[in-house]
Order: sequence, then C-alpha cells, then structure tokens
Amino acid sequence: MTNKILIVDDYLDNLQILGSIIKLSGYKPITVSNPIEALRYIHDTNDVDLILLDIMMPDMNGFELCKEIRKIKKYDDVPIIFVTALTDTNSIVEGFASGANEYVSKPFVAEEIMARVRNMLSIKESIKQKEMFITKLKDAERAESLFTVSSAIAHNFNNLMQVISGNLELISFKVDNPNLKKNFDESFKALENAISLTKKMLYYTGQAYNFSNTFNLIDKLKEIGANLKEYLPLDFEIIGEENRIEIVMNEKMFEDIINSFLMNAIESKNKLRHSVKLRYKLTNKIPEGILHNFTDNNDHSFIRIDIIDNGCGISEENLKRIFEPFFSTKFIGRGLGLPSSLGLLKTFNCALDLKTSKEGSTFTIYLPLKEQE
Repeated sequence: MTNKILIVDDYLDNLQILGSIIKLSGYKPITVSNPIEALRYIHDTNDVDLILLDIMMPDMNGFELCKEIRKIKKYDDVPIIFVTALTDTNSIVEGFASGANEYVSKPFVAEEIMARVRNMLSIKESIKQKEMFITKLKDAERAESLFTVSSAIAHNFNNLMQVISGNLELISFKVDNPNLKKNFDESFKALENAISLTKKMLYYTGQAYNFSNTFNLIDKLKEIGANLKEYLPLDFEIIGEENRIEIVMNEKMFEDIINSFLMNAIESKNKLRHSVKLRYKLTNKIPEGILHNFTDNNDHSFIRIDIIDNGCGISEENLKRIFEPFFSTKFIGRGLGLPSSLGLLKTFNCALDLKTSKEGSTFTIYLPLKEQE
C-alpha cells in the first residue's frame, strides 16, 4: 500500500514542489494550503502516514497546528516533519516541544527531505512490527515463552551484528574515499545502537553477564549526573550523608540502571519548574509489599536510592505496562530502558518500588551491600 504524505504550506509553489518530490519518490502527496483545512482533513480521515508541516502560516502557525494534531489519539504515532525557514535554536526547540519528530530547513534539498521521510516511515514501521511481535508473544500459552524467545533472538542477533561489525571495520581500513568513510562511520554507529538494543533484551530476560567490580557508589552517582547535565533540569541535586559507599556490582550495568530511571524522570516534565532529585541512604530493611523484590534474604544491609521527580506521574493504565518491553508513551521512546533495568536488578538480587501520583513519581532501588570476594 502506498504511504500517504500530508503536506501543509500556505505557499502554493512550495506545495507544488514538495508534492512533486513526494510523488516521484513513490508516495501519494495530499496538499493543503491552510491549517484549518488540514485539521478538518485529519479529523475526517486516519490514513495519513506522515506530515510535512510549514511553521509560518496565517490563522494558526505550525507549532499550534502540531500541538492540535498530537491531541488526536489516532495520530499519536504519525511522524511530523517541520519544513521551514525558521532555523534559530528557539524555533527548533519549540518545534520539538510541540510534538514534531524531525526538522528540515528551507531552502530544502529533495534528497535530504526524502531521506528524512524514509527514515521516519521506517522507524514507524519498525515500532509497529515490534508491537505486533510482542502481542504475538503475549498470546503464547506460557509467560516463560516471552523470555525464552526474546533471549534467543537477542543472543543470535548480537552474534550476527558482531560479525558484521568486524567485517565492516576490516573493509574500512582499505577505503580512502571520504564519502565512503562517512558511510562506514554511520554504519558503525547504527550497529552500535543495534547491539545496545539486543543487550537490553538480554538484560530484560535476565541473561546479563553477571561479573562485578568494586566501586564508590557516591562518585558514580555524581559522574552520572555530570554526564546527563544537558538533559537534567536546573533543580537537580544528589542528596545523602555518606561520602563513600563501596558496592560490588557491574559498574557499567549500574550506570545503565540509574540512567534509565533518571531519563524517565526527565521526560515526565509537566511543570514550569521541573525538579529531579537523586537521594541515597543506608538501610537494613526492605519494606514488605514492594513492587519487585529479587533479594535472596533480608539479613544484610542495603543502599536505598530514590529517583524523585515532580512531573506528571504515571497513569493507572501505563502503570500496568511500564515494564513491558517496547512499551513507551513517546513516539520514539526508550521502549527497553525500564524493562532492561528491571532485568538487571533481578540479575544482581536487588529490589524495586514505585510510588506515583499527579504530583510526581519516586522509583526506589535497594542494592544489597555485599562484602568483596
């Protein structure tokens, strides 16, 4: 079936040019010259696969139109690309904040626009396929089949991609052409992302390689905060009395866990003054009735880590699915971030609790303090 691309621009020459580019690329263009007409078309149909949107238009600008489109549930997963002459940082930030997925500046190049269109449609289809795959897995007779199949797929994909990566690296040594070098770099980056995804699948199924090292948890938390500085709100702080707590765990996997919960807190923003706190303290007891308890016993001490935000909270519906693989409230979200973190917490015999309301959420992690072997 031919993908339908809705083009919204009040400048008729742009409509004609973009329509021709889209049509010559094998897609069906639908051209609309004003935002009101675009909203009317969107409300009446649900067959648009992607939207190309201008910003500077009469009656309603592109930012406003984008926000209105995102309010329509059936268009939650439809990619929106702004095609505009507004290329200043504030406009770009406002564009993404209004719900856009991509940004192309005018004057545009046909090849660039089509590359971004194809990429967005590919991501949308990939997410759709993943959701279908997970749905089929859930229909299996036993819940264990999800873990077995996911682990096998992730393991085999990881092996295959390592082979591809190695061969690409060998070939790249013999390539002198700068353009080809750039293509190789992009391929390596894509492979790294794919390998990271399969590792998260392995983490989710509890198949992480359980090797540990000793490190200072306080220093690591500060390092994680520094690395995420550009994403964290101004009102971010790490709270705790101890200056040094030695823990025995895989340091990189610990970092992945904290990053995942911090990014979830960052994305929960719904207030003008967004706040994220990371609090730690020693405790010798895990409360009864917590969400997940993978500890082997309650005899030793724990380090308790709270990731606290004052964001929008988690709805009851999303709360039931938050640790499902590939589930995300974002168009391009971290659908394996929280599930893989839960798998890692299970691997290292930790515990996890979650409290949420309209005033924000608190994820609480309990890490056992083990003696170094």
